[in-house]
Amino acid sequence: MREREIGVVINQTGFDAEVLDLVISVNDVCRLYTVHHNCVACLQEHHQSIVEHYLDACRVPRLLRPQLLYGMLKTRSRIRTGRCIERAVRESTRLVLLANTFIDELSTYTNRINVQKVVAISNPAPFSSDPTALTEKEEILLFVGRLENAQKRVDRLLDIWSAISTKHKSWRLDIVGDGPDRGALQEYAVSLGLERVAFHGQQDPVPYYRKAKLLLMTSEFEGFGMVLVEAQAFGCVPIAFECFSAIGEIIEDHRSGFIVERGNTTSFIARLDAALADGGKLESMSIEAIRSVEKFSSERISEQWLTYFQEPL
Repeated sequence: MREREIGVVINQTGFDAEVLDLVISVNDVCRLYTVHHNCVACLQEHHQSIVEHYLDACRVPRLLRPQLLYGMLKTRSRIRTGRCIERAVRESTRLVLLANTFIDELSTYTNRINVQKVVAISNPAPFSSDPTALTEKEEILLFVGRLENAQKRVDRLLDIWSAISTKHKSWRLDIVGDGPDRGALQEYAVSLGLERVAFHGQQDPVPYYRKAKLLLMTSEFEGFGMVLVEAQAFGCVPIAFECFSAIGEIIEDHRSGFIVERGNTTSFIARLDAALADGGKLESMSIEAIRSVEKFSSERISEQWLTYFQEPL
């Protein structure tokens, strides 16, 4: 680093203590930007479900998991994360989060930081806006993501499809992705007697975005939900639970997509039912969804990074 006169280091591992040790060792000769690629408060809010999912994967019997254990682990995680955040802010030129709402959420862990050193720069859209996809649309609902119920709640997606599929028989549901709960979800779909639903496994999602009219996100929580931006780039209108605080920075409700109260399946079904019945509104929202992706273009995100690289220290 010193010999090659490196001017900027971007630490993409966020609050990892070992990596902080490494990059801080050269922060006297370069600018250091530490980036956290996730939500902030959600990691504490859903700590127990995250731990339970991990313990289930390790086959730890539930009898060996007293409630007190979860409380202790959550407190320990909050303290450790708080210390890493304090160190990252203190030693870095900037701490970079994905959204402005996440800056306020740092108080979940600590109030002992200089928030003036914290900024928000979102991830760039993986795909450029493509209006030509509007000519390929079919009556398809789409899910793209990991098939894992603790966070993604694909089981809830199947419940929603069960409630609405008989009314809208010209529509079908495509599920793209793989994960540890795929087998259980396929069995659940059979038990519900679902029709016109297909599990496609791990695939390039672009052909599916191009054809689908609506993307359904039923997650309990998300880091930033880039799948929403990906879908919008191809005019695939998202309907999503309010599963992270920054969702309003991606979806303008009733304009470029729909935001539903977290966990309110009844409201989700009603919103989806209305969308399927109003083809004209859905077409106009598809156009607006494509336009909305421009704020996540790589050019705009690059400009934000360059601004901070060039600011006086």
